[in-house]
Amino acid sequence: MSRADDGPHPHPLTPAELPAGDRWLYGCDECQLPVQGGAAGLAAHRRTVHDPRRDYGDHRTEQESLPMIRRLFRRCATVPGTVLAPEDQAAVDAFRAMLAALRTPAPWIPGCAQDVAVRVGAHIERAHTRPGDDHGPDVIAVALVHPDTPHAAAYVYGYTRKGWLRCETAMILGLWQPAYTALSHAASGLNLPDDVGMLPAHYGVDVEARQPDGSGFTVLRLGPYSQTWLASRDSDRLTTELEGRAATVIPGFTVTAKSAPFDVSNRENYSDPYEADVVELLAAAIAGVSA
Repeated sequence: MSRADDGPHPHPLTPAELPAGDRWLYGCDECQLPVQGGAAGLAAHRRTVHDPRRDYGDHRTEQESLPMIRRLFRRCATVPGTVLAPEDQAAVDAFRAMLAALRTPAPWIPGCAQDVAVRVGAHIERAHTRPGDDHGPDVIAVALVHPDTPHAAAYVYGYTRKGWLRCETAMILGLWQPAYTALSHAASGLNLPDDVGMLPAHYGVDVEARQPDGSGFTVLRLGPYSQTWLASRDSDRLTTELEGRAATVIPGFTVTAKSAPFDVSNRENYSDPYEADVVELLAAAIAGVSA
C-alpha cells in the first residue's frame, strides 16, 4: 500500500491502535533492530527490508537475480580471535538486555515504593511513586525523573518541571530497569514534551489534632490545589488562625495545619478551598468535632 492509497494504514501508527494482546516494540531477528508498530509493523519491516523481491515485483534480469556473493569482513578486535571488540560487544549486550526487559518486564505491585517504567508517547521514562499515594488500582501519583537519577542534570531535559502527576496504572510497563534508559527522551537528547499524557497530581492542606502520645485524627482536609504555593498560603493562614490556641481549640489535642500531597484515592474527604473561605471551613470543622 502506498502513502497515497485510501483506507487504513497497514499497521498501527500509535500504541493505542494495537490489537488486544499485541505489543508495540519487537526486535528483528535478521538485522537486530527494534521495530515499532506491533506484529503488523514487524511483518511490514521484514517484507520491505529483507525480501529482495519486495511487494512491487522484481525487475532484475536473470543474471542480477543470482545469489550475491557476500564477502564478510571481520572488524579488528582488541583481543585476537574475537569477532567483536569489547566496546561493540557491550553495545550488543545492552541492546539484548533492553529487548529482554521489554519482553519480560518486572511486574509492579501497588504500594511497593519502587521506581516504575511508564510510557510517554513512543518513549519509556523512569518515574518515582509518591509515598502513600501509590496504592490506587487505577491511578497513582508519580514524578518523572531522569533515567540516570541521582547522577544526572535532570533540569536540562525538563524532568524537574513536571512535578507530581496522575498516572493511570495502565501506562506502567513494570518496575524500572536500567535497560530501559536507551528508550527515554534523555537518551535521544530530547526534552520531555509539554503534554506527557498525565494531569498534575495536586496538593492539599491537612489540619490534624494530636495528643501528646502522637495519636489523633484529621480535623479537615483541603484540596486540591494546582500549585504548592497556594497550599502553603492557606496552610500559613490556618496556622496564624490557630496561633496561641492550638492546644485549647479541641481539649486534650494540639491542632496544626500543614501542606501535604493530595490523596487522589481519598478525594471525597476533601473540602474545596475555592468554594468558601478556609478559615470558615476550619471553624465549621472544629465546631463539628466539639459538638
